Amino acid sequence: MSIFHRLSATYLTVSVMAIVILALPTCIGNKKQEQVAEPLVYLTSEKNALVGSAACSTCHREIYESYLSTTHRTTSAPANKQTVKGSFSPGENVFRFRDTDSVVMKETDSGLYQFNYVRGELQHPYRFGIVVGSGTKGQSYLYWRGDHLFQMAISYYSSVDHWSNSPGFPRFKAHFNRPIHSECMGCHGSFTDVDFTSGTLLEAYRPNTMVMGVNCER
Repeated sequence: MSIFHRLSATYLTVSVMAIVILALPTCIGNKKQEQVAEPLVYLTSEKNALVGSAACSTCHREIYESYLSTTHRTTSAPANKQTVKGSFSPGENVFRFRDTDSVVMKETDSGLYQFNYVRGELQHPYRFGIVVGSGTKGQSYLYWRGDHLFQMAISYYSSVDHWSNSPGFPRFKAHFNRPIHSECMGCHGSFTDVDFTSGTLLEAYRPNTMVMGVNCER
């Protein structure tokens, strides 16, 4: 084989290898978990911002991919059928405090709810808003009342795979009035903006600024 043919063959081999190497990240990326969608939050008027965990993946891909499966990431999340672990199936969706007081977990067209019944009459439907806890040991749930957060009466316990009374709540009555302060979300989230001038003793959250889970920036 002439030198020209050998050089041509070598050039072709290198070109093919380069194409394969360039294509690999795209192929591999399609099999990875989806990137974490987090809001872009501006911290100051100078536009210092929280940019989200996915931004870290450019330089720290392996660490980021590992982070996606951690319990830190899922220590809080918006409540939906994928994040709430308790069952909504008939026969598995009821917790009774006593014969006259019960809570039923229901899925409706508008979301997931805890319905509180007293003597068979519906008192109030409370819509699941935020999941707190990765589910390794259990989950508790928060609901929105305007811009304020409150803990729901019923939590989920992984060891028995069942609903039960939330920790520290009354044993014989459904309780939905425990306010959630920013210190709670400080451990179970990465950022939340609180309006301390709302004119109430309760902290008023700005929901569109909440970065849930303990993320890479945190």
